[in-house]
Amino acid sequence: MRNIFRKIAIVLIISNCSAGESSFFMSEEESKEVFNILNKRQKSPESSLKELFVSGIFYVDETNWTIWINDIPYSSIGQQKDFSIDAVSESGVYLTSLDGSSIFLSVLVK
Repeated sequence: MRNIFRKIAIVLIISNCSAGESSFFMSEEESKEVFNILNKRQKSPESSLKELFVSGIFYVDETNWTIWINDIPYSSIGQQKDFSIDAVSESGVYLTSLDGSSIFLSVLVK
C-alpha cells in the first residue's frame, strides 16, 4: 500500500514539474525537493542489496542455520536493519530490500 502512495505521489509531482504548473499544495521548488527525496529513497535500498555478500552459511535444516552477510552473523528469518531475510538454503539466501526488490545471494568464493 505504501508503494502505491509513493508511486501516485511521484506521478503527481512529475506531472506538476513537467507541465510547469504549480501544485495546489506546494510551490514548484517544494515539489522538486519532494521528487528528489523520493527518487533517492527508491534508489538507495536497491543499491544497498548490491553491496551485500554472503561470506558463509552453516546450514543444518530450515530452522537451524547461521549465515554471514558482509561478515555479520544472522540466525533468524525476518527484518534486519536494511533488508529482510526471506529464506535460507544450503546454497544461498533470499533477501528483500526496504523497497520490495528481492535477490538471491550465494556464498562468495574468494
